[in-house]
Amino acid sequence: MDKSVCVIGDLHGHLQLALGLAAVWHRSVPFDAVFLCGDLGLFTQIDGLDEATRQRAEANPCELEYFTQWHRPAASPWLAAIFKPLEEGGLGLTCPVVAIHGDRDAFELIAPHADVPPPRDPVLVQELPVLDPGGYLRYLPSGWRLRLASGPVVGALGGIERRKRHASRAWHPQAFFDAERIRAFVEGGPVDLLLTHQGPAVHQGPQHGSALLDALAVEPLARVWCYSHCHGLGNIRPDLGVSVKRDLPILIKQVLAPGFSMKNNSRGQPGAEGWCLVHLGECPYAERRLPRGWQEFQRKYWRVLPDGRLVAPPLIPFVPASE
Repeated sequence: MDKSVCVIGDLHGHLQLALGLAAVWHRSVPFDAVFLCGDLGLFTQIDGLDEATRQRAEANPCELEYFTQWHRPAASPWLAAIFKPLEEGGLGLTCPVVAIHGDRDAFELIAPHADVPPPRDPVLVQELPVLDPGGYLRYLPSGWRLRLASGPVVGALGGIERRKRHASRAWHPQAFFDAERIRAFVEGGPVDLLLTHQGPAVHQGPQHGSALLDALAVEPLARVWCYSHCHGLGNIRPDLGVSVKRDLPILIKQVLAPGFSMKNNSRGQPGAEGWCLVHLGECPYAERRLPRGWQEFQRKYWRVLPDGRLVAPPLIPFVPASE
């Protein structure tokens, strides 16, 4: 029996787009979980946003979707429809949604859980901390292992490698890899799926990838490894390598951002390289492709409420008449 999960790249606030389209995909491919690869955009305040996020938000208000909607779920009741079963009129995303953190995240939400020492054994989904007031998003801290109900073990290493250029402004300590935590994670043994925000330098290149992670690719720790920290298609090398020493296959996949494209003929369409379907059966493999049903999620079909909030097309019927 195939055991599949959905992996989505850097969200940057596009929660309705990512999870709504995942719900559509879930109808034809009943995967066991949705995993989010960091830089989530879960901002609870906008006064302290970095300049890059501010610029993106000016061009695309979805960058602040969490702050305007998910952070106040009672005022945005349509969000609950994403997770409501099909037989109850919802979109049907009934599997867990689990996130790791990146380098540009709301660490006021993450930090209380990120410092907790990793448990010795893999935890279950219901043991993971919840990130949002609605209880829809679970957090897998860096160095932890998660055992899915179907059996596979998923490991996480959140953040990026610290470099000299990061000294130019204040960064939260959790934005960077902890070398000791990586070492302890490796000593914990193999996993079926490894999720990191940044990828190894041997695949993302020395300018964007992390040399601290290279050893995990040379001597594979995971059967499948997915990461994001997107810096363009030119750096992607989704290779299938086999470790002869341990006979452990590893499939490397970089998953880009699923947000709306801002360029040329694809303007307003969901990012085509932001989605990955990972099969964790006896012979693991991964498919990076745009889920079916993406056409209805094009930006031109979204509803703009009087206060500027955006609602995805399948969720419009759930918007109260008062809005």
